[in-house]
Amino acid sequence: MIEPSKESQTVTLYPALSVCRYRVTITNVSNLKYISPDGVSGALTGMSGGMLVGRNELTSDPVTVPFGVVSDGTSTLTADFLVFGQTGPEDSVHKLVIYVIMSDGSRNYYTFDVTRQVDGAPDPRDVHIMLDGLPLPKPIVNGGGFHPTVDEWQNVDVDVPM
Repeated sequence: MIEPSKESQTVTLYPALSVCRYRVTITNVSNLKYISPDGVSGALTGMSGGMLVGRNELTSDPVTVPFGVVSDGTSTLTADFLVFGQTGPEDSVHKLVIYVIMSDGSRNYYTFDVTRQVDGAPDPRDVHIMLDGLPLPKPIVNGGGFHPTVDEWQNVDVDVPM
C-alpha cells in the first residue's frame, strides 16, 4: 500500500466561466437631468440566447438582450450586464439601443452600431463599449405640446323599462 506524501498539493477544481461581462459607458450626454426616474434602459443585438451545457456550445440564434442603464445625473450613462456571448463574429451585427423616457413623458430611442467594438474587444469575455455624445432633447414646458384632460364624471342613473 502506498501512502500519500505530506507534500502532495490539494487541487481545487472550478467550473469554466459560462458568461461574458459587457459594460457600456456613454459620456457627454446632454440634458440628462430631464429624464424621468428609471426612464433609461438599453438593449444589445446579436447575442447568443443560451448555452448548450452538454456540448459547451452557444446557441446559434441571435437574440436581443435588454439591460438596465444607470445615470449619474450629470452627463454619463453606464451599464454592466452578463450575456452568454455573441453568436459569431463573422455574421453578427451588434446594435446598441438606448431607450429614454423624458420628464414630459416623451419617449426616444437611439441606435448605435457597436459591431467593431464588440468584435474587436481585447478580451471577448469582458467587453467594454464606449460611446461619446448623446443629444437628449429638452422637454417642452409652459403650455407647449398637447395635454388633454378629462373632467370628473357624474353618475346618472337611467331606469330602463322592461
